[in-house]
Amino acid sequence: MFNSPKNGLELKANSIDLALESDFTFKYIISVKGQANIKISKINIDFEVDVGTQKANDTDQLAPKLTVSKVTIGINPDDVDIKLTGSGAVVRIASIFIPLIKSTILPEIVTQIESQVKTIVATTIDTDLADFGTHFTFPGLGGFSLDYAQLNGGPRVMNKQFAMDLNGTAYNANKIVKSKWTPPLFNSLDIHGKQVGGYISDYVLNTMFEAGFSTGYPLNITGVLDLLNITLTTTEIELILPGIVAKYGADQPVGLSVKFITAPSEIHFTAKDGGSGDISILLDWYVKGENAVHASLSHNTG
Repeated sequence: MFNSPKNGLELKANSIDLALESDFTFKYIISVKGQANIKISKINIDFEVDVGTQKANDTDQLAPKLTVSKVTIGINPDDVDIKLTGSGAVVRIASIFIPLIKSTILPEIVTQIESQVKTIVATTIDTDLADFGTHFTFPGLGGFSLDYAQLNGGPRVMNKQFAMDLNGTAYNANKIVKSKWTPPLFNSLDIHGKQVGGYISDYVLNTMFEAGFSTGYPLNITGVLDLLNITLTTTEIELILPGIVAKYGADQPVGLSVKFITAPSEIHFTAKDGGSGDISILLDWYVKGENAVHASLSHNTG
């Protein structure tokens, strides 16, 4: 679950498992060596992350920055199972040693986890955000890039509402020119009474179409869907391409490639009329390594 204190999030989890294995030596009159297997079936983690900004490493834009303001780790000794293995003497000291582990070693484990959470966020995560937190150039797409830098000074809280505005401009990194589109102005804090709200304007999509047309590269839709663990099949495509199942069989994987042609496509959202567009694309569908469909839609409007 999460809440939104200050300029950030409060995260809670209570279903994390942890297994540890370690050698041990116990000395009291006699010395006993063995191995301790510790399984913690439930760890409660409660930590607050404040979301701020930092200057990106390669631009003057603002990237996100996370700061862990609180970490609380809770372990109930009843949720800890400890097994000792080794010589016969290990069994005899188990009743002494197991409570000792729970009372002395578990607090140390808690302290280390709390410290590591803060260290990972402050070093690894924030370093990556400084490098990649403002824009990304997609490999193999001829320079197609997306700018998602922080706007309006970064995350903010007003009237107990948390808001974060991102750029959302696509561009061709190999041929940077000023877009003909102008980003709209809107109040991102207005979520119309809902607990969570989000906005995306036609500006984002139109700059994507503009950048895609500029690169001249086809967009591998299949590759994008693979990242989302989604696979198109002939059975699903049959709805828009009747006969494809009869030719290639049911449930066969389908590849899709889209290329912008003639002119950049456009989409427009209006409160009165909904959506309309001017689409100019070249579609290629692939099944079993064969180009099943090669079709162009030039200035199709709707």
